[in-house]
This record gives sequence, C-alpha cells and structure tokens, in this order.
Amino acid sequence: MDININQLLNGARKNKDPNGVRAFSRVLAAMQTARGRTGKDLTEPEILKIIAGEIAVLNEEIGFLSEGEFEKANDLAESILVLNKLLPAKVDPAEYDSIVMVAIMASGAECKKEMSKVMRYITENYGTTVDMKEIAKLVQKELP
Repeated sequence: MDININQLLNGARKNKDPNGVRAFSRVLAAMQTARGRTGKDLTEPEILKIIAGEIAVLNEEIGFLSEGEFEKANDLAESILVLNKLLPAKVDPAEYDSIVMVAIMASGAECKKEMSKVMRYITENYGTTVDMKEIAKLVQKELP
C-alpha cells in the first residue's frame, strides 16, 4: 500500500471535506517534522506509526473538550475515522503466540537479553497491526 498523504490532502480539498483536510494536514505536518529530524524519506511503517500517533492525539483532544463543544468533538471524531481508514487491519490477538514463536526463531534470540531482536523483527513485519505491549509480555514469557 503506497500512502501518498499529499494526494489525499489534495483530494480532500477538492471535495471540500474539512475533516479530511484537518486529518491529512496534521499527518503531513508530523511527517515533515519526522523527515526533518532524520533527513531521509519515511518508510511506510514509519508513516503508519505517525498516523496512529495523530489518531491518539485527536482522541486526547476530544477528552479535553468541555461538555458544550459537541460540534468540535464530532469534527475531531470524523478526522479520526478518516485516518483509521489508512491503517491496516489489526492482527487477531489469538495469533500473537505463533507470531512470537516465529519471531524468536527468525531473530535467533536465545534469552531475555536478546529480546530487542525479537521486538525489532515483530515491529518490522507487523508494525501497528499488533499490540506491542501484549507482544512484549509474551516474548518475556517465552525467552529464558
């Protein structure tokens, strides 16, 4: 999946979609900041991580709104829905055990000191589609 945020932003502007414009503008700004820090183009997993981060920020902003700000809360929620469509489907947690076992074998990790090898493998191959906190618990349980 090739994510072109500029193209999506232009489409939202053309369609006069304020929620799409808001959502894609935020992601584009975050991408430019990240690109400025590294000086290189972002990979798709990095872009997906930025999108997930912007969704989290939008959720947080909704939490700070007062009771009378229903319209703004609705607009922010609509922006979240726009961005959620860009994220890949989540992996069923029932599959986490097998993902962890494959990652341990593929990474060659043999003890807890090498847990980072396993986590790197999972991040590179599954990105935002798994709950990394749950995965980390399983990895710790499996490694001696």
